[in-house]
Amino acid sequence: MNKIDPDGGSTDDWYELLEAEGNGTGTYEWFDTDWDHFSNEKGSWVNAGFGDELLEFDGADMIYSIQTRNKYGTLQLNQFTFSADSGKPFIYEDPNSWETTSFNYSPERQLLLNEGPIPEGKYHVFKDRMQSREGLSNWQKTKSNLGGGQWRGGTKSWGKFRFEVYPKSIDLGGGIIRGDFFVHGGDVRGSAGCIDLCNNMTTFKNAFMLGQQNKVHLIVHYD
Repeated sequence: MNKIDPDGGSTDDWYELLEAEGNGTGTYEWFDTDWDHFSNEKGSWVNAGFGDELLEFDGADMIYSIQTRNKYGTLQLNQFTFSADSGKPFIYEDPNSWETTSFNYSPERQLLLNEGPIPEGKYHVFKDRMQSREGLSNWQKTKSNLGGGQWRGGTKSWGKFRFEVYPKSIDLGGGIIRGDFFVHGGDVRGSAGCIDLCNNMTTFKNAFMLGQQNKVHLIVHYD
């Protein structure tokens, strides 16, 4: 899906392929150009304006990409990959085993409220809105340990950190609206539709917060 610009060009050179009508297709690639739009043998492309950082979730991994320059001015792309899931497990033989628990990312399952994975599409998160369980009041921590409050289920369900996913809700048609998604951790794989990094969440957070870009786009695709 992704091609990395080898020599830098613009810091906004991730492009989206357009349909004949001019609508975006959700296919993104890197190109060595700083044009706002251009065409090649694949079709017409428009600058996506993602900046230097991007998150991608494909049903198996969360990939964090950050473009930086070293002291010699050479562009470097650093990518960090973390195992992740979304939605409730389709096969739930052993919630602690990556080998026996599987997930279904079909279009039909993406429609299921509180069960299906986060639907495919383009989202974003804000680093300065990261939430930490340690930032809760003692009363909220107690409530979370009892299965309620703002961190319902405690760190077993959410991990120690989480990022809210925007937009807060999306209309899937047919009266189906899904939302309230987070990127979070926890002890047991699976969620009600969030992206769950389980025990990888702290490592992900540490890498993600290295970048200076506050608003980071998140692309969800299951192809």
